[in-house]
Amino acid sequence: MPFTLPENCKIVQLASPETTNGAKTSDVISLKNAHKVWIVVELTQA
Repeated sequence: MPFTLPENCKIVQLASPETTNGAKTSDVISLKNAHKVWIVVELTQA
């Protein structure tokens, strides 16, 4: 069976969706021992 994101990984939300009018800050996590990473970005139109 192929590796899939929702079934095999813990999904961590670093920031809530906000408008994209300026800079965005979020929490930080370490990817030191990660072999593969998916980054999902959710933006809201102003």
